[in-house]
Amino acid sequence: MATGAATSATAPSRRALATIERDRATHLGHVSEAAGFLPIEPLAGALPGPHRAWDELAGRLPALWSELAVRRAVPDLPLLPAGPDDLPDAALWRASVVLAAIAYSYARCDLHHLHQRAPLPENVARPWAEVAGRMGRRAPHVAYDDLITANWRLIDPDRPDPIRSVLRTSSSPCRCSAMGQSSSS
Repeated sequence: MATGAATSATAPSRRALATIERDRATHLGHVSEAAGFLPIEPLAGALPGPHRAWDELAGRLPALWSELAVRRAVPDLPLLPAGPDDLPDAALWRASVVLAAIAYSYARCDLHHLHQRAPLPENVARPWAEVAGRMGRRAPHVAYDDLITANWRLIDPDRPDPIRSVLRTSSSPCRCSAMGQSSSS
């Protein structure tokens, strides 16, 4: 080892990892020695109460994509608040994944106006902005975490090490699909 080189315990990356694990600020993203960039514990699999409407639409996205009908379906969603009194912190990642999939699908699933900007309806834009703000994001956007690291389900939750059953492969199911393949919740 070169003189002055940091040991593994004092390296800046090791200190940052220790801080992230200690603070458990999972709304900012996931990173741990135990699970890498996946959450240590499985995330909420469904949204609570009236917010289930978002889950229900997200579950229909593959069919809506195949029918090019996303833009016709989104306005039927109720406008739901996403503040701390309305949506628990434990549901933030699920809400972010689902709202990102709905927003992406709304913007991209239109054969005739694919390259024209389509402003998001208020019933998606407003709660998505609330969720993003609560998660420390500057603005709502489709993030890598929404597409990948927070968008999975355990294949075999009864395994002694269930996190190993989620390693992303072509057969690992997403919780929320915005690309036309079926998903499972």
